[in-house]
Amino acid sequence: MEGAIEICYNFGCSLSFTHLSEKHHKLLLLHHKIYKMLAINLLLLSLLVTVTSEALRTSSKSVDVFLLNSTLTICDGRTFEYSCVKIPSLVYSNSNKILAFGEGRLGSCTDVAPTHLIYRISSDGGISWGDLKLLWEDGDNVIGNVAPVLLGDGDLLAPFMRNNREAWITRSRDDGVTWEDPIITEELVKEDWVWVGYGPPSR
Repeated sequence: MEGAIEICYNFGCSLSFTHLSEKHHKLLLLHHKIYKMLAINLLLLSLLVTVTSEALRTSSKSVDVFLLNSTLTICDGRTFEYSCVKIPSLVYSNSNKILAFGEGRLGSCTDVAPTHLIYRISSDGGISWGDLKLLWEDGDNVIGNVAPVLLGDGDLLAPFMRNNREAWITRSRDDGVTWEDPIITEELVKEDWVWVGYGPPSR
């Protein structure tokens, strides 16, 4: 079939073909329809990305989990003030709670300052956090380098170090609400090791 067809793109109708066979005429129209569909889909995708990015930007906010000079009062009445909290670790519990662990350092932020293993729990994806909790402390010793793990049965393990020489471990069976008394795992550390750490940096 002979004739002329004008192809209109979004930048105007400028392409014209004459003396096309019926087959070529149909193919050209099909290509034109495909182009229009692709152009519309790309436009919709661009709008979706823009709207999603704006929604994320306006809904997200920074949350400080651990603060300088945080205080913690434990059940025996003692109160501790942490100069800083370092070496953080995160783990999701079996019920999708987030547990944030850190090293609460007393008196200074140095690596040899008396250090407690502390943590907080979030039940809403990190938007808000519960009270500061003490997992373990041992006088003037450095307790830290925790490397929390979620087990297949839902229990949480928290391996940690004492003075970066001894490896200890504790377990929670209730999403971090309570923890068993830690036990030392001597078999994991060789006698000639002078520094050991689970968390960053680790050996």
